[in-house]
Amino acid sequence: MNTILKEALLLAAATMATISVSAQTEELWLDKYETKSIIDTVAADSLDAVKNAAYNAKQRDYHFQAYAGRYLAEIALLDQLITAEENEQSLEPISSENRILYAKLREFDNKDGVTKKDLKTIQKYKVPKGFSEKILKPAKAALQEKIDQFEPPTEEIRYNWRKHMRGGNPPQKEIQIHTRVPNPECRDNYFNGNLSPKDAYKENRWDEAQQSKGWEWVNRDEMKNKEVFFPQKISYMVHPSHPEYRFTYYHPGFCPRLNAYNENGKLVRADNVVGKQDYRDIEKKVMEAICKRDFLANKYDINKAEKKTLDALRIRFGIVDGVDERFKKYKEMYIASRYAMVNALTPEEYGQALAMHDASLKVMKEYALKQFDNQADNYVKQLEADHNGELAYIYKIERVDNVTFKIYYVNDNMECSCIALMKWSNSDEPYQCEYEIELLPCETITIRR
Repeated sequence: MNTILKEALLLAAATMATISVSAQTEELWLDKYETKSIIDTVAADSLDAVKNAAYNAKQRDYHFQAYAGRYLAEIALLDQLITAEENEQSLEPISSENRILYAKLREFDNKDGVTKKDLKTIQKYKVPKGFSEKILKPAKAALQEKIDQFEPPTEEIRYNWRKHMRGGNPPQKEIQIHTRVPNPECRDNYFNGNLSPKDAYKENRWDEAQQSKGWEWVNRDEMKNKEVFFPQKISYMVHPSHPEYRFTYYHPGFCPRLNAYNENGKLVRADNVVGKQDYRDIEKKVMEAICKRDFLANKYDINKAEKKTLDALRIRFGIVDGVDERFKKYKEMYIASRYAMVNALTPEEYGQALAMHDASLKVMKEYALKQFDNQADNYVKQLEADHNGELAYIYKIERVDNVTFKIYYVNDNMECSCIALMKWSNSDEPYQCEYEIELLPCETITIRR
């Protein structure tokens, strides 16, 4: 079988696996409410028993929430740390969320089983490998055990509902009482008063489940490391159930994502874009695309500006042929060199990474000087101010195919403000990739409340 036909069949198989969606699973994620029975069946001579039972059921739920609330908050933090280990996520305290997570991680410094190697990793703002199984999951289980030990109050409170009635007692009959409660698996509930929009753990669960359909078998713990030396030295991972794929990490701003390639280093599938992991990098590129659209539409009659201002804007928005591609190449070199310096094993490897870092930084500075212009800078700031708040929340990230995603943004009013198409493609080098952003027409999104 020739190479081109083999690659085509491999990509077709991956695409078919992606679009095989279980309607039953989809309904689980999209159903806004779960119906839970407060009282399964009530056979009473009057409504007294029904009303009292319903009132006391609410009281028991209130006591449970008061008791379990702090434990549930701790469990949520532990879940985020477990996810951080799986994704090799940096917890460098550049945000309030990271500061909270890192402070929680440091609580385990003196825990039995924590080694000096673990402490060194923690000092680098990372969750040590194997820390979840050794420390975090047992701590989570202990908290869950405390929650399970909750004992509701045994004393029943008599609820005098009759004083709220008019016209005497209602007829006596058999009644079944139900209540509808928010479904914690429903995506819409992250954007109303039931759950916080910043509930990253649940948000990641939903997005990952939707984006992983057909590829749920990708378990990083089961993968084996492999290395080849010719014609190019490359280290990658292989999953035992799918040896036809080669998995390597892509590091956008030190946020590693595991992409799948074929044996020729061509991209087969881009890793899940889960929740807020790539939020800053994506938001920056989406805003650049929005500003570029305004510039090309001659917003504020910008075409009448001075030539140097227009030239600076054309460079900034990548409209000038060649210049932007050269900058992107050196920016990728700069990011790769920083990662290589951190992970260098020998002085020689560190020296090579440092030389690449200095060379790429020099070109980036030269490029920055060429696009420097006060008027151009002010124009871009004005465009960004015009669209302030439009990218308030990522409502959902929907996989279109193996290399394409639709990213839905909503504003503070929960209205669709922007839909971006993220398209991944191969770079010039094997086992390297990049993505571009294209703006799509907005759709009407109804967040069920």
